[in-house]
Amino acid sequence: MALSLRETLSKNYQRWLAKRIPTLDQATLNHKNIYIVPTRSGLLFVFSAGLVLIAAINYAVSLAFALAFLMASLFILSILYSFNNLNQLTLTSRSSQDVFCGEEACFRVQLSRTAKRSYESLELNFPGSTTSYVDLSITDAEEVGIIAQALKRGEFKAPLLRVLTRYPLGLCRAWSVLDLNMRCLVYPRPIPFAMNQFDSGSSGSSDSAINREGSEDFYGLRDYVPGDSLRQVAWKTVARGQGMQLKHFVD
Repeated sequence: MALSLRETLSKNYQRWLAKRIPTLDQATLNHKNIYIVPTRSGLLFVFSAGLVLIAAINYAVSLAFALAFLMASLFILSILYSFNNLNQLTLTSRSSQDVFCGEEACFRVQLSRTAKRSYESLELNFPGSTTSYVDLSITDAEEVGIIAQALKRGEFKAPLLRVLTRYPLGLCRAWSVLDLNMRCLVYPRPIPFAMNQFDSGSSGSSDSAINREGSEDFYGLRDYVPGDSLRQVAWKTVARGQGMQLKHFVD
């Protein structure tokens, strides 16, 4: 019941986001589309800093005050560095290969930066899919593939893409959600099939058909091939001088 409620809330949240996020082939992250919240470790860190500050006030210990202010400064710097690790990052959609139904579709995204910036410990994923990790500190551009499960046939539009970072200390989580208008075609899934179990229509017939080899209904005659059973030879045609032919039966 709890899992079903969580899935329902997640779908409603994704639907709500899809209505408010513009569809762009290229997007640059900035203060308008970057969000920051503390992680669990960050909340514990803030709670610990508060305890240290209360102890410092209670016992009037200068070192405790210094430690509390140092912890608060580290948390504020973590917010700034987490924001800068996504700020001005440009993401561009690339062409994606078509897949069969039930396979994993790989959507290609190019990440690019200016010469004065570097980005580390970036995470890219779709809701409920595996996460792709990338650093952008040496090269100016990097192409990464994000996996999504293709469950329906036809044109498949990629879900909303989430770009996330916990750099540098893991105290804050900065992320952004984008719609890069990535699409691919999902073909019907092929079914394994042994075609050697089938044969074409009778020789001399203008109509072609696919029929299964069997022993119930007489279908026609075919030329004799060395190694065929002599029990199926049409001896009447042999007697007429029409050559060796075999009776062909189908189910």
